[in-house]
Amino acid sequence: MTTMNQRITRLRPPRVAICLLGVAGLIYGFFPAVRASFWICLWCGLSVFVPGAAVMVWAWAEFEKKDNPILPTDTPVVLICSGPFRFSRNPMYLGMLLMLLSPAIGLGAPLFLFPPVVFFVVINFVFIPYEEKILGDSFNGAFANYTCSVRRWV
Repeated sequence: MTTMNQRITRLRPPRVAICLLGVAGLIYGFFPAVRASFWICLWCGLSVFVPGAAVMVWAWAEFEKKDNPILPTDTPVVLICSGPFRFSRNPMYLGMLLMLLSPAIGLGAPLFLFPPVVFFVVINFVFIPYEEKILGDSFNGAFANYTCSVRRWV
């Protein structure tokens, strides 16, 4: 197992998202000085969270339908191009990103912009290149054609 593979195995994207949100939540809870809010609109936060969760669940269901492994370190069985994968090569990550963005929007707290920004950087520059290499090795031309027709995020 390569070092990158070992790191990716330990740092699963949902764990990264939860840890980042936890850190922001702890800072928000224990340090009242950072609670500056421009507005509070919980419905606004939900209007971002719900579509994010829906896209993530829809993408997960596509993996289940095709009996494809979901872990980034597992070898894919089939290249999934249906469902939300028609619009984004990474709909699960997009869903998680939207869900992480929802507290910043709902609470109007700039501190909660930290988790989605860091998540984006980690996913975009660590996980996605690693996964795309595996997909490229596994599906050669089919994956190359897919990357030409579907964007990485949206």
